[in-house]
Amino acid sequence: MKHSSIILFTTLLLCFNCSNEKFDNNITTGAVDDNITTPVVLEESSEPTYIKTMDFSSSIDYVSEIESFDIDNGYLYFDYQYNIYRINLEDDNATAELIIEDDEAPVTIKVINNQLYYQTYWPAFSSIKQLDVNNIAGGTQVTPVIDTPRSLLIKNDTNLYYVSSPNGLSPINNFYQFNTSGTDNLVATDEFVIPKNGKVIDNFLYFSSENNVHRIDLNSPSQGSSIVYTAEDIEDAIGNEGYILGFDIHEDKIYYSQIGSTNLYSFDLNTPTESPKIIQSNNNNTTGYSQLIIYNDVLYVKRLLDKQLEVFEI
Repeated sequence: MKHSSIILFTTLLLCFNCSNEKFDNNITTGAVDDNITTPVVLEESSEPTYIKTMDFSSSIDYVSEIESFDIDNGYLYFDYQYNIYRINLEDDNATAELIIEDDEAPVTIKVINNQLYYQTYWPAFSSIKQLDVNNIAGGTQVTPVIDTPRSLLIKNDTNLYYVSSPNGLSPINNFYQFNTSGTDNLVATDEFVIPKNGKVIDNFLYFSSENNVHRIDLNSPSQGSSIVYTAEDIEDAIGNEGYILGFDIHEDKIYYSQIGSTNLYSFDLNTPTESPKIIQSNNNNTTGYSQLIIYNDVLYVKRLLDKQLEVFEI
């Protein structure tokens, strides 16, 4: 909770200090800044293979963070300040398209089959907004969520999930399957955790909490979560011990980043006695990495506090 509060406060402070000037929509893929150097892949791991860096800094040159990003049907979507953009990943010369301007400040987004879902900071993540990206002119549909949301959207190929609690101080976390045409279905409940970075694979729902990766068996949800991996305790300058900032799972491997570390890691769940591998080190920025996504056997990793994604083939 300490880490989440600090990150949220810092992000808000930076956002409100930013200029209200609108951005150019000329964000391009590829390392276009002469000051960007190609990261060095460490010897500890022979895979994934570094492909390129996607750079947004020529257009997004303010100090705010990209809060969230997701990929669907060949497009990368990301939110920045009060806007949501998308980029065609199949076009190396693509520019960013502004698709939503929302004064309530988007903070978490997911896209499933051309339906974009997002929550905003104001008013307190209390609803889920939905936009058909093939009909942007049609505008957003707003659906309230049950109880007090935790500002976490999770997805698989077809379904959206969110987390909420009976009230803001409750230790209970309820995981709901979102349903725009009826009552949201409660699929699992867990207590005394701070769910982040969710992913549903087959019948398992994964999420991180502090430096642990948890798993809920959706066939036996009453048992709560079990810890499938614990990252090393790495204490940063303000006492946060190795909190996982972003993770994804591919073929029984967890790929993740940590606060207090400049490294990008992988861990094979089939060999639990082995140490995690270092895939990459962000040597030219001591802040490390944050969120990451795997799409079509490609890993996209956000550089913390930079307007860049590093891209790897896995």
